[in-house]
Amino acid sequence: MTATMRLCGIADEGAASFNDQINMHARLGVDLIELRSFDDRRLDHYNDTHHEEWAAQLKDTGLTVPVVDSPIGSWAYDIGRSQEEDLAHLTRYIRIAQIYDCQQIRVMSYPNDGRAESAWRTAVIERFRLLIQLASEAGVTLLLENCDGWAGQSAANTLDLLAEVSSSALSLLFDTGNGVTYGYDSLEFLQLVAPHVSHVHLKDSLDSGTVRFVPLGTGASRITECLVLLRDSGYNGVLSVEPHIDRLPHAGTRNSDALLRHSYCEYMRRAADLIACTQDGTALNVY
Repeated sequence: MTATMRLCGIADEGAASFNDQINMHARLGVDLIELRSFDDRRLDHYNDTHHEEWAAQLKDTGLTVPVVDSPIGSWAYDIGRSQEEDLAHLTRYIRIAQIYDCQQIRVMSYPNDGRAESAWRTAVIERFRLLIQLASEAGVTLLLENCDGWAGQSAANTLDLLAEVSSSALSLLFDTGNGVTYGYDSLEFLQLVAPHVSHVHLKDSLDSGTVRFVPLGTGASRITECLVLLRDSGYNGVLSVEPHIDRLPHAGTRNSDALLRHSYCEYMRRAADLIACTQDGTALNVY
């Protein structure tokens, strides 16, 4: 892998506790770690003292946090949620990101609460203008994931939101596996939004009547083609694995720690192999 495209992972996909997450990444030789939860509790469920202690441990271990994952705009909160709650939630995540010396926060674009398409669009755009104002003032960037919500329905909607908000404090997080879930081709989506992508999640999916997540490169998400497109478009960010094989956060399920660790490490190795097929790569340490 080139020096400008670095491998990372959403660590709670491989281990529950903070210590197990950082130890797993350190032993794999991966020096980037994306944070979402510890012991199945979101980051905002912990106070500053916890985060300050964990940030110090990460620094001592040589691990850097490129992104913290918030639930704002996700399946958990539709567009009917009050703007006051959302702004308070974002304020908390900004503080958490600052503790980890991180400038990027993952968000989504709000499932509908039953309103007409045009009203849904208007409400999402208005909400993002408020969020972006707060993010801009704090010096952080919100990364909009192509997942739950109005903008995640299509590349056209995503580009529409970017144009309406028009701020350097809003960029895109492209998840390779979400296209199968939401009924579009991942590569075709990426072709339209690639210049705006600042972070990537690597996962793979199949739809055989029911969407399921599969080992990287074995599904319908066109992983290799997406990696080639990212390379050719000059992407110089992070590629973060999110297997969704032994842990499904939205379903509230996860397998044993041993299975989590095994599948996560195998996914990391597979990601490194696929990346090496499209660009100069360096092998991961394995254990």
